[in-house]
Amino acid sequence: MLAALLNSPQHTQVDALNRAQLIIDVMDVAELGRLSYQLAFEIIGSLRHEKEFLPWEAGLAKLEPIKTMLSRTANYGSFKKFIQKLMAPIVSSLGTLTEEPSTFEQSRLLSCIATWACPLEVGDFASQASQLYKQWRSSPNPDTDNPIPKDVRSAVYSHIVREGKVEEWDFLWERYKNTNLSTEKTNIMIALTTTKEVWLLNRCLDWTLDSNSGIRKQESFIMFALVAKQETGFYVAQKFFFRNIKRISDYFGATSALIGRYITAIAQQMIHPKELEELKWFVDSNEELLAPASLAVTQALESVQINIDWMKNHYS
Repeated sequence: MLAALLNSPQHTQVDALNRAQLIIDVMDVAELGRLSYQLAFEIIGSLRHEKEFLPWEAGLAKLEPIKTMLSRTANYGSFKKFIQKLMAPIVSSLGTLTEEPSTFEQSRLLSCIATWACPLEVGDFASQASQLYKQWRSSPNPDTDNPIPKDVRSAVYSHIVREGKVEEWDFLWERYKNTNLSTEKTNIMIALTTTKEVWLLNRCLDWTLDSNSGIRKQESFIMFALVAKQETGFYVAQKFFFRNIKRISDYFGATSALIGRYITAIAQQMIHPKELEELKWFVDSNEELLAPASLAVTQALESVQINIDWMKNHYS
């Protein structure tokens, strides 16, 4: 009955905040195994009729970990098609990346939708992103003259790096070095880690441990974690961490608990029993270096087991 209401034109009888909370609650219960994902996805499917920010924010936040789980499986294509169908109406309704929305809520909605629509090729947002980049690239001074609306910069930057070549990566890298705006640096860092070029990801990770590279020390782990979240980047980040734990420990100090955040970033992406075995072997082999982060290590191993159990129960 609830699913039917939310999937009908009368869904606005429930206010936006409550619609968002219903999505959160249903997905939480499904994650605990107390509700079938089939029913949960019927509720998520109500987003096809949704035009307000809060329900979309809630729904996409709950879909993000599932996307991560499925991104390295054979069923990712089916998940991608589901998202494309889910988002097609809102992308069509929003229409353009080039115009600044009239309200703050609409700005947040556009940013939220563009972040998913560009990489999943929903509507023509990806082609619009490419056109915006061409305008920016042709600017005589791209550091001060950026035609890309601020709300969609993260989505556009990521699109051009993901689909581009080394020239696009290097262009964004120069912008990263030249800006002092923290939001802009974050947008660019996210984008730089979306490249499909393994050598660029390796170079980026090497630079995180080089104080002269242009990556500030306080941003080194952030860059690593962003790489680890990417489909290609996970494997690169895992190998980099396993091979360079001593360098990381030396760079931040042998007593730094920051090393625990590295292992957490890797563990969050692991879904297979073999990966858990490899992580346990790595932990046993580097007990001294990981000592300052013993709690994080324990929690990381537990999180991998949770992921494995989720895959066993829900993926087939």
